[in-house]
Order: sequence, then C-alpha cells, then structure tokens
Amino acid sequence: MIHDFGDSDDDWEYTPKPMSDNEFDANMDYLKSHPLFMKQLPQDQAGNEGINALQNLMYDKEDPRKIAYHMNEKGKEYVGKGAHKYYQREALKAFDDALLQEFEDDDLRAKIHSNRSLVNYKLKNFGRAIEDARAAIKYDPKWIKPYFRAAQGYFTLEKYEECVKICDEGLVLDPKCKEIIDIKKDADEKLEKLKAKVAKVGEVKNEKFKKLVEEYVARGYILGKNRVHEIPDAYKTDPYPDSENELRFSVILTYIEFNQIDFIQDVSENDLLTDHLKEIFKEKLPWDDKGFYEYKDLAIFVELNSVEPMFKSQNHTNFERGFLRIGRRKRFSDIFRINGYVMPFVLELYVLSKASPFFDKFMKDFDIVRNV
Repeated sequence: MIHDFGDSDDDWEYTPKPMSDNEFDANMDYLKSHPLFMKQLPQDQAGNEGINALQNLMYDKEDPRKIAYHMNEKGKEYVGKGAHKYYQREALKAFDDALLQEFEDDDLRAKIHSNRSLVNYKLKNFGRAIEDARAAIKYDPKWIKPYFRAAQGYFTLEKYEECVKICDEGLVLDPKCKEIIDIKKDADEKLEKLKAKVAKVGEVKNEKFKKLVEEYVARGYILGKNRVHEIPDAYKTDPYPDSENELRFSVILTYIEFNQIDFIQDVSENDLLTDHLKEIFKEKLPWDDKGFYEYKDLAIFVELNSVEPMFKSQNHTNFERGFLRIGRRKRFSDIFRINGYVMPFVLELYVLSKASPFFDKFMKDFDIVRNV
C-alpha cells in the first residue's frame, strides 16, 4: 500500500489507518502468489516473474557446467513425476536449457542428450529421439544406453535395417545387453517379413508389366522409360488395360510460360484430347493474369524422343528430337502412333497460347519439328 506523506517535517508522528476487508484480502492474495510463500509451485511457471527472477538469481553466479547439471537434474525430476505430457514437456524444456549452456564435459552432454532422447520418444518425436541418441553416442561412444535409445526410435519408425545396424554397433560394446539383443531380434523378424512381402509384390508387378508391354506392342506404341516429375506419389499410376482392354494412363499438362502444371489422373487411349482440354479451360486459370489461355487459342505440343525406348521397335524410325505441334481433336491413341513419339509412363503435353507473346518466343527458341 502506498502512502503520500507530502512535505511534512522529519519529526512527524504517523498513526496507520486500518485496512479494509478488500485491502486485507488483496494483500493476502499477493503474499500467497509470491514464490517465497508458496506451498507448491504452479504447473505453469513460464509467466511467473517472481519464480523466474529467483531461478535467475540461483544460477547467476554459477558456471555453465553447474547450470547444465542442475537443469539436467530438474529434467530428470519432471520425468520421474509421471507420464503426463505436462511433465514430459517441462522435462524437455529443462534438457533444452541444459544443452544451451557452453561447457566442456562430454560425459554430461551425453547424459543430457540421452535423457532428452527418452523424453522425445515419450512425446512421439521419434526422429528427434534418434538425433539425440546419436548425439549421445558421439559424446560417449562407449556408453551402451544411447545405442538402445536409437534402436528403439528406428524400430518404431519401421526403419528396421537402421535398427539392426545400430544394435550391432551396441553389441560390439556389450554382447550380452538383453535390451539390445531383444530389439535386434524383433527387427530381424520384421525385416525378413518385409523382404518377403516386397519380393511377392515384385513378382506381381513383373507379371503386370509383362502384360502391359504386350498390349503396347500389339497397338504399335513405343514404350519409354519414365521421367521424373514433381507430382505426389499418390497420383503416379502405371498404365493399365481396363475391363474393355483400353489402355488407361495419367497425363501432365505443362505450361512452359508459367512453370505450372495440371494433372489428369485417368485417361483412356480412345479419349479425345479436346474433351479434357475443354473441361480444364471452362474457367480462367488462376495464374493466367492477362487471360491469354482460352480454349480457342491453345496450341498443344508433344516432345519427340524425350525418353529412351525400353525395347527396340520396327515402328521407331524417326530419332529427331524436338517439339511437335498436334491437333486438339486427336485421340490419344493417334498421338502414341506418331513416328518418333516414345511414350513415358506419365504422358506429358505442353500447352501454349497463340494469343500470348511467349508463343513466338517458344517457336523461335525451342527445337520445333515441322514434319514427321
């Protein structure tokens, strides 16, 4: 409570005024919230200036190693309080603070990293748990515990080969470590099952691929190696014959002028290109600021011999490379039969607009095939 005594002389006499009930309650609340009078520290200490100030006083005159040691002990206390996420997160903060200190003690750093690895694992931060375990191994390569921590993280992430490898490294130090022997055994079993599954899938894929090649050859198409495209793996589908024996495949439309793409996931070889283009260009495309790309102005190109053929073919006699303009009303099967067109697994068409100034630049600067 603040009192103003004005300019009175030093020989004054002051009679305190009794506090009201509200003032008394306010003072008691203040004392109860002060860390010196707390019976138990609150769970959320981040915003309590009093607690932070006392902690800073405790560490102000200590060297960084001692601070790191105390923060490590504090983190271990939180870990020991239970599996609740609050305690684990507070432990993580303590270990983070410990590792921020600049000190030279590899053994202590190894312990802090190992402790933080455990907490990260409990919080399901498995990648970080592995990083911390690896760091602990770096600071103390002869300590067995972080090898187990790393193996545990790899196993949970189903990285069984890495798990087995780190287990083998740990077992060099202690061939009888039961925890590592057990997790290595489990990882070996998982790895064997995974290899068997991959082999089976490979057999199925090989059989499907053989049938696919037969369909290509029967139609006179030239199958080429796949190209690498920046599209999600979920959209990368191999060509396949449907129930009516029509080949179906994916198509990428590349807009060279804007470095943009559209993706059509499912197209039949007997579809008309124009039907798909009309669907895409019903509305103005978001990146076409000047409105050049309307259906009526589109010019479509394919790139000849853009990939190597998988097999030699008597239908492949044109080896000229470059861009060939095609009609919008063609069927995809007509495109595949163009001499010199080698079909990648994901078909790529290049879309330009005759209304854009870029069209003339493209025709001048790129290799254009005039006749096939």
